[in-house]
Amino acid sequence: MSVPVETIFENVKELTKELMKNFSSDSSKWFSNSLQSVPNDCMTNKEKENFTETIRNFNEDKMDAMLLNFVRRCLSKTYRTRKI
Repeated sequence: MSVPVETIFENVKELTKELMKNFSSDSSKWFSNSLQSVPNDCMTNKEKENFTETIRNFNEDKMDAMLLNFVRRCLSKTYRTRKI
């Protein structure tokens, strides 16, 4: 990828915040459904539930930390499964 991970992360984070602010009830339902397709080695079921609850309550600091953890795990998974 030619775009730095940090840039992608910041854009996704801002998009998530805007969705939460402007469509709070719909966004929590959407995220809850969407997170079901996320592999458990990127985000456990409990973390998915916590993330959805964080969206419902719009806890911005907690959401930032959860997103960062999620991105790190996904990158780790990508590097582990990448064929050389």
